[in-house]
Amino acid sequence: MSLKVATNTPAKPRRVVRHHALPPITGLSTATIYRLIRAGKFPQSFPLSEHAVGFDLEEIEAWVEARKAARQEAVA
Repeated sequence: MSLKVATNTPAKPRRVVRHHALPPITGLSTATIYRLIRAGKFPQSFPLSEHAVGFDLEEIEAWVEARKAARQEAVA
């Protein structure tokens, strides 16, 4: 008989960022970010309230890392 050990470690809290926080994170201008959103080439936002949307910081960081990885593949 084997015992399962419960790991009650809380899930890592997801950080939400708003539009104004995206340029410093991505290095892109607001206009470029909006263009990428319209083209479907940027992580999707989600509603926070009736008039506000947010972005999952982890998704944004993964998108930036994917861009960096693509650069490495292009060089190789």
